[in-house]
Amino acid sequence: MVKSKKLSCEWDIPLRQLQTISMEKTGIVLYLRGNRQGPFIPMVDESSRQFLFKKIGLAVNSFNSTASTV
Repeated sequence: MVKSKKLSCEWDIPLRQLQTISMEKTGIVLYLRGNRQGPFIPMVDESSRQFLFKKIGLAVNSFNSTASTV
């Protein structure tokens, strides 16, 4: 069981600012438009890293497909 009294967000990036994502050996790097490096998400476990990488990719693709039709 996990209990938490306080949750906080260290960064918040709109999908329109995200240019690409990269899976590294120790985590996931988010690159922002303008060739700026965004946050690094440290994840040692490979299966968790692959899972999150795929989920972020799905969200970005979904956003891009709806944004391009507007």
